[in-house]
Amino acid sequence: MLTSLIVLHLDKVLKCVKQYDLTKQTLSIDEKVIAMKSMKHLDFQLRLAFYSGKQVDKGTFGKGIATLLRGVEQCGSLNASAKKIRMAYSKAWRIVKETEAGFGFDLIDRNGARGSELTSEGKKLLEAYEALEALGKDYLADKFKELVIDK
Repeated sequence: MLTSLIVLHLDKVLKCVKQYDLTKQTLSIDEKVIAMKSMKHLDFQLRLAFYSGKQVDKGTFGKGIATLLRGVEQCGSLNASAKKIRMAYSKAWRIVKETEAGFGFDLIDRNGARGSELTSEGKKLLEAYEALEALGKDYLADKFKELVIDK
């Protein structure tokens, strides 16, 4: 069973809130206004990952493997996909093998010198990842604006 993990990185927000603790009575009203205005430039980053069971560290399906698989689909080989994103082929191969081992099925059909193509499972995971990432970004962008920027 695949489980999805969504992690928001709001480091900038947390640093800003720590720097300007609006609950402290020692800040003047002007300082509180400056602190709130300084949050207008903040943004967030969504990190989505699929993983099998409780194995979160190894064999996860995240941005890196999704980028590699999209490249395999477009270029027809893992080597070309790795080169496109300036990744060593050995690292790309390791990432794919770890993910396949963690999930228990192949993501890429390797055809030797003729290149590679995605398996049906690889296509399904890539499409699901990209769809969920887009949905998550849209939803969270609205929530981020509501909770951080507009407050």
